[in-house]
Amino acid sequence: MKKYKLGFIGLGKMGYAILKGVVSNKVYNEEDICFFDINVDNTNNIRKEYKIDLLKDEIDVLKNSEKVILAIKPQSFNDFLAKAKSNKYDCVIISIAAGIRIEKIKAALGDLKYIRLMPNTPMMIGYGTVGITKSDNVDDKTYEDVKKMFESISKLVDVSEDEIDIVVSASGSMPAYLYTFAKAFIEEAVNKGLSEEKAKALVCESIIGSCHMITDSNKDIDTLIKDVCSPKGTTLAGLNVLKENDFEEIIKKCFDACYDRSIELGK
Repeated sequence: MKKYKLGFIGLGKMGYAILKGVVSNKVYNEEDICFFDINVDNTNNIRKEYKIDLLKDEIDVLKNSEKVILAIKPQSFNDFLAKAKSNKYDCVIISIAAGIRIEKIKAALGDLKYIRLMPNTPMMIGYGTVGITKSDNVDDKTYEDVKKMFESISKLVDVSEDEIDIVVSASGSMPAYLYTFAKAFIEEAVNKGLSEEKAKALVCESIIGSCHMITDSNKDIDTLIKDVCSPKGTTLAGLNVLKENDFEEIIKKCFDACYDRSIELGK
């Protein structure tokens, strides 16, 4: 059997986002990619859209790929490792599973080169943010090759493995919390009389612009907040409600719950 340049084990939403970015940005050709997914619907949909080879199981992907992306849900990872252990492999392992540490994968798959990432779903449209780390034996060329793959669809932040669980909260799960925030603003604007189209445009563009102010204005966030506020004005009226209801404390509890769950998944 041929040696594929890239293999996927699992092609759900995140795996699909990576595949889409890799192919559309011509990082790899379709004929150089293989995959296996236990979900039949995922498999059928992928085969309709891409001319990549479906292999018979996870072991085949590991044995016949130069690099393998483990896009398996953390809850299914133990079953995968139990199935894959006791075989010899010669590939670079790239894991995107929350909570699953390199040493745990290494105990099952052996002394390979390991790279661990924590992506987020905006990767699906080329706006992902990815925390990335590696095992000590990963050489610079291998690391840069993998980075190139993900830079086509995201911004990369180098972190230590101990920081990956923080990345889960700070960016991996962050979109869901931001969507919830935006949804509440959009719904209330509609309740007050705006069309959903207008409400969505106003809220979303405000979020985008505010994020650019944080990254590009050279002002700290407290100053940016003050810049929006006038004494006894409309913004302060809203901020007072957030303060009265411990908004910042709730956000921190949300962050901590996500972080704790990431740690738990790795056990």
